[in-house]
Order: sequence, then C-alpha cells, then structure tokens
Amino acid sequence: MSSPRPASLPESRPQPLPTASPTPHPVDESRPIGRILLFGIQHVLVMAATPISAIFLMSATLRLDPGLTVDLLSAAFLLSGAGTLVQSLGPWKFGPRLPFVILPGGAPLSWGAGWTWLEHAGRGGADAVGLGAPYRPTAEGAAAELLLVDVIGPEMRLSWDLPWELVRRGNRDQITAVFVAGRLRLWRGQPTDWDGPALVRRAAELSRKVVERAPVTRVHPTSTRARRARAERSAAQ
Repeated sequence: MSSPRPASLPESRPQPLPTASPTPHPVDESRPIGRILLFGIQHVLVMAATPISAIFLMSATLRLDPGLTVDLLSAAFLLSGAGTLVQSLGPWKFGPRLPFVILPGGAPLSWGAGWTWLEHAGRGGADAVGLGAPYRPTAEGAAAELLLVDVIGPEMRLSWDLPWELVRRGNRDQITAVFVAGRLRLWRGQPTDWDGPALVRRAAELSRKVVERAPVTRVHPTSTRARRARAERSAAQ
C-alpha cells in the first residue's frame, strides 16, 4: 500500500532584521554641542578644585612664598593635562585610551597638615560665619563647643599621626558626643532633647511624595526591580 504524499511544507523565507529605532535611547542620545561644551567646562572647574586646594594647603603648611606657590600650581596643571592626554589618547600603546583625568592627590599634605585642616574646620569655620571673636582656646569655666571623638577603634588606634588620620579617615561614626555652648546636644548620633528618628521618618515620608510629583523620568529600573525581573525571566526559561 502506498502512503499518502505529505503536504508540502510552506517555504521558509528569511525574516528581515529589526531596524533600529529612529529615536535613540535617552542614555545614547547625543547632546547639542553647546551643552557638551558647558558640561565640559563644568567638569573642568569641579576637578580643578583638587589641585588648587592641595597646592595651597601644602604651601600654607610649608610656608612657601606666593611666587613658588604659583609655580607649583602651574606645574601641577601642566603635568595633569599631559598625563590626562597620555591616558586618554594612548600614544605608542601607552595608556588605556579611556577618559581618565590625572590629578594630584592629597598625600603630600600629610607633612603636618592635619592640624591645618583641623584649625580651618574649627577656628576657621567660626571666622567664616562671623563668630571668630568669642571663640578662644578651651579654658576652665568657659562654655565649650566641642566634639568628643572616639579614637580607640582600629581605624585610629594604629595611627602614627592622629590629627592626619582624623582628617583622612574620621567620619560621623567616630563622633561620640557634640557639645554646644557647654551643653550636650548630640550623643552617639542622636539628639538629646528632641526626637531625631521621628524627624528622619517624616522627612522620608515627605520626600517620597515630592519625588512622585516631580517631573522626573526614570531611565533604568531600580536595582531591586531589575533583580526581580531577571529572576522571573530565568524562571520562565
């Protein structure tokens, strides 16, 4: 017996590849040249603060004359620009050819500059807000305003230069107490005479409402949503 001839299969035709969307993604969108130049100038001004502050603080610590300070600042900008071009362009296979910006850091400021920073933060801060006159070194019977700092932790205990470590590594975790006008106002991160956590909760509640009303478009999902979506796709496969 002869079996019936199977029906011919439909001819398969190659499907055209999907064309790119005429509207690029906001992340890949090219900005106008005027805005690019404006952002570039802003970026340069922000980065210039690092070498300027480092040179001036080092000069103040070493008591250098103004002429030498200007020469050091000029040399820092010149070498920073040359290093940035080498890293970004990568001539002779040298450099990663990525937009790395080479700037001097704050390591040279460890030459006794710890006290310079602390004095600027203390007496200098009082002078900046017009309170320099009443502020004098701590004396018996005076209403002190001070920070009680914990220096027995591993970040500070192994230091050979404690003032410099306070500048480099100190943060709010080391502040045990804050005294203002001789009164204890903050203890282990919490105010002593009002409800700090309640204020934080209220601020978080109001901020969510403000952000929801703001004309802000999220380009990418949050990390939690992205992780959940990835898990759902993996489970579906």
